[in-house]
Amino acid sequence: MPHIKTCVNGHQYDAEKLISCPFCPKSSSSDATCKTKISDAMKTAIVGGKNNAGSEKTNIVSHPFSDENKTVALNRTCILPGEEAARERKLVGFLVSYDLHCQGKLFKLFEGKNLVGSERGCDVIIENVPAVSGKHLTILYRNNSFLFKDEFSTNGTYIDGEMKNEGELKKECVITIGGIRMYFIMVPFHLIHD
Repeated sequence: MPHIKTCVNGHQYDAEKLISCPFCPKSSSSDATCKTKISDAMKTAIVGGKNNAGSEKTNIVSHPFSDENKTVALNRTCILPGEEAARERKLVGFLVSYDLHCQGKLFKLFEGKNLVGSERGCDVIIENVPAVSGKHLTILYRNNSFLFKDEFSTNGTYIDGEMKNEGELKKECVITIGGIRMYFIMVPFHLIHD
């Protein structure tokens, strides 16, 4: 059973496997790496020499949140499962909630499908809220528009206070799932000039 701890910035992490919050920036130095407790289950291998870019050695470490056979490359920063794939996708919007933390909690939305729910496999994870289903809502960015679909959640999805099963998200709407309000913000690509 994981021991969930909340850092001073409101991030939650497994304190049995991590010494400090993996989401907060490290102030000690720019070369800080993810400080994980190495257990017997975690295998560490170092790739010798230099990579194609000519940088220093890269550590290949089994991450505590990943399957045992999966590895995550650690080179100056900690890369969590799913983040590497998200880096290759274009950032297209945000969800901001002040219900989860009084200072605000930010979730990034990427091009393609974004699954919102309480399960660890979701793109936007809302933990410790019993009214949020494991796979609650899908937000899809395609052809310059945001579509949403409730994933047969127990408590439904509300857009600007009205329960809806699917549709298109409009600029600056409020999405409510499990009593948690999230303010939807889209990146204004029409203002970007190439």
